[in-house]
Amino acid sequence: MSISIKQAIDEFLLSCKVEGKSYGTIECYSDKLKGFLWYATNYNWPDDIEAITTNHLREFLAYLRETPHRFNSKCPRAMKPINSTTIQKYYRKTKLFKFEMVAKVFYKVSTTSYSSTLGSPSMYLANSSSNSLI
Repeated sequence: MSISIKQAIDEFLLSCKVEGKSYGTIECYSDKLKGFLWYATNYNWPDDIEAITTNHLREFLAYLRETPHRFNSKCPRAMKPINSTTIQKYYRKTKLFKFEMVAKVFYKVSTTSYSSTLGSPSMYLANSSSNSLI
């Protein structure tokens, strides 16, 4: 089953609310993932969240570091250089978001009749190559 990046972001933010994360935490995720979605859309990434690789995330982080006017935004924050702390926030938020989506997909697969042959989701995540899903 294919899940779009936008749908995956919406589901992730809803999960954060259900888990009782603070308003500030959810706003931080929302802000960072909004930029992530803008980049994915404008740089012609695959829309299926499962097709996003570590390399895609690296491209996004390089864009943040190298681009002085980000996201085609008129917001003053997007028009000044980004610092390393902010890049780390983007990294942590997008990495956690991607990990949650991958775990969700593997959980759905592992609850099917094939679960005994597939193993646990952590097995797949631990053995991923450098260009595979985070």
